[in-house]
Amino acid sequence: MQKLAGLLTQYNKVILLIFALLCGFFGWFVQDFRIDASAQTLLTKNNKLT
Repeated sequence: MQKLAGLLTQYNKVILLIFALLCGFFGWFVQDFRIDASAQTLLTKNNKLT
């Protein structure tokens, strides 16, 4: 556990940069994310997914 804490404190700027890049990457593509929760897509036919 102390090794992990040492790595986090030693490379804190690199970790924050990677985290910011990942948030930016996923934030950019979230605009294309759509959830279709209409009744037609939620209901199954004969208890089988179609």
